[in-house]
Amino acid sequence: MVAFISTIVILVLLIAPVFPYAKRRPEGTPLTWGEAMVGASTTLWTRFEFDADETAAFDSLQLRMRYDDGFVAFLNGTEVARANFTGPLQWDSVADSDRSDLLMVESVEFDLSAYRNLLRDGRNVLAIAAINNDTLSDTLLVSPELTATGDVLVPQYFSVATPGRPNTAEAVNLVAPPQFDPPRGLYDGPFALTLTCDTPGAVIRYTTDGTAPTQSTGIAYTGPVTISRTSCLRAGAFRAGWTPSVVQTHSYLFLNQVLQQPRNPAGFPSTWNGTVADYEMDPDVVNAPAYRNLARASLLTLPTLSIVTTTDNLFGTNGIYSNPWGEGTAWERPISAEWIDTDGTTGFQVDAGFRVYGGAFRGFNLTRKKSFRILFKRQYGSPKLDFDLFKGQDAATSFDMIVLRGGANDGWNDWGRQSTQYIICLLYTSDAADDLLCVDPGGRRIIKKKNIHTNKTSHTL
Repeated sequence: MVAFISTIVILVLLIAPVFPYAKRRPEGTPLTWGEAMVGASTTLWTRFEFDADETAAFDSLQLRMRYDDGFVAFLNGTEVARANFTGPLQWDSVADSDRSDLLMVESVEFDLSAYRNLLRDGRNVLAIAAINNDTLSDTLLVSPELTATGDVLVPQYFSVATPGRPNTAEAVNLVAPPQFDPPRGLYDGPFALTLTCDTPGAVIRYTTDGTAPTQSTGIAYTGPVTISRTSCLRAGAFRAGWTPSVVQTHSYLFLNQVLQQPRNPAGFPSTWNGTVADYEMDPDVVNAPAYRNLARASLLTLPTLSIVTTTDNLFGTNGIYSNPWGEGTAWERPISAEWIDTDGTTGFQVDAGFRVYGGAFRGFNLTRKKSFRILFKRQYGSPKLDFDLFKGQDAATSFDMIVLRGGANDGWNDWGRQSTQYIICLLYTSDAADDLLCVDPGGRRIIKKKNIHTNKTSHTL
């Protein structure tokens, strides 16, 4: 039986084994804690720790239990379920009755949806008091499975039908993702890009405007595509009656073209909500005799982060760049983010959310260069980015947000007044003091870089 449904299940699987109280054991072997309970206690207290992300997206919570004889369950300190036990819970509580051992193989389901708000992002604890009816009982079982679900509106077929219960994660007839040859990276000259798919009969469609292709949109792939300029391709594979593949995104960057990017490239608006747009690399720098032979090599001294989305998402009438004061999810746009190392290899590719970040410098009256946040959420893909971003000792490697800092304070012109030079020199002096483990001109120890390494949830670039 196959069901067409639109829910993806998030499972937290917590299993404890059966603990038989052996009545005989080889002489000289140590007691197990199960054996130690025989004749002494009827209650075993257990804790199951687990991590959760984006818990606000869950709309149901289910607990499936195999147990003997009874139990009381707590989620983050609040009682949420119990069976075969009444009255206040004590350290030596006794189950109401002797539950048949034949029932241990059957899971009993408890609907905890009314308690789903007890779940929190980060570490959670499911505590269970397993209760026997007699200190001489030779069997105790506590085996919980906690399932939180949320509707993410992804139509697909599943291999196992689960009527009246949350869906499983195993989809059938899922089209394989398209493969790119060559992959994303840094290039100097034209080349032919080949797209393939391992699913027989699948049709590949691709776009170059930042939109995600669908079964009816995008360009149907019929043969190698010539790439002769900086391009961002998004491709998906489709087959009738099958679940479409995940859309893949690859950026191909031609550094010489990046250096000569014009002030008003074709297809981009000339103003950002009334402010004159400026997309170019500053010609006073890249064409200056002192720098023009160094500019390209300089671009290769740092990794590249390619942000791919539609022009309208950023610069359109309702784009976040054109409306930098917009905040919250209403002003969050979907993107693909690709980390390309200096040798052209891939560090990561992830789909995420994108927002403008900052305070006063959101205003175009102060600067046209904006800071951004990349937010990793389940609605786009993975709720975490696991990547050795800073490559430093004790640096965090798992992130739920990254800030792309525009550095407006570092080069702020103070509305043209003469303090510009002072501000830039102060920044240089502070950074130098940091490198030398000294203090800044105000007498404060610089700890900026150490703070970056110890923050466990978000970092500033």
